[in-house]
Amino acid sequence: MKRIIAILFAVALLSGYAWGQNSSSKVDPDQKIAIKLNGAALLGIVNPAIELKVHDHFSVQMEGIGIFYPYGFPGTEAPLNLGATFVESHWYPKATFDGFYTGLNVGWGVWRLSKYLVPAYWGTYPDSYQVGTNIMMGITLGYQFCFGKRWAVDLAWGLGYSISAYEGHRKSDGSMYVGWNHSGEWLPAYKGAVNIVYRW
Repeated sequence: MKRIIAILFAVALLSGYAWGQNSSSKVDPDQKIAIKLNGAALLGIVNPAIELKVHDHFSVQMEGIGIFYPYGFPGTEAPLNLGATFVESHWYPKATFDGFYTGLNVGWGVWRLSKYLVPAYWGTYPDSYQVGTNIMMGITLGYQFCFGKRWAVDLAWGLGYSISAYEGHRKSDGSMYVGWNHSGEWLPAYKGAVNIVYRW
């Protein structure tokens, strides 16, 4: 998994450099702030972000995520309550807020969810849920499609390493079947977004 992530990162950097060399920016260079709201808000997933330009090719983003399905994510009976926050850097080969970008991210989350919903555990733990916290660190890959002077659609994907500590509980009565357990794993995705962006 580490090799796959390293290869994806290298390909993204080289592709981004090529895009940056072959095209000019459509973004007003005086714009310093971008506000983002994830299209997943339509599913009740709150994921606002603010991105601040710090250089012609660099920005810093702060992001929050809230998911509130205590009685089952739509189509399942598996609970999913989650709060997380991320800070990440973005490097744009063309210009800040325009086109391809990549960077580093670090995040922290607290949650009450069923592993049943996690791709690596689909179909397992159907009668239980877990309560815990985790720290995530990795890379972000994204692309901003600019529409007009101030609007854009931003596609983003974050992947990397997650360290978790959690308890396991039975759904039937809430009793704990395992005390504080720890795990660490490489994840192909722990965040993603299709954002509507407004810049000024």
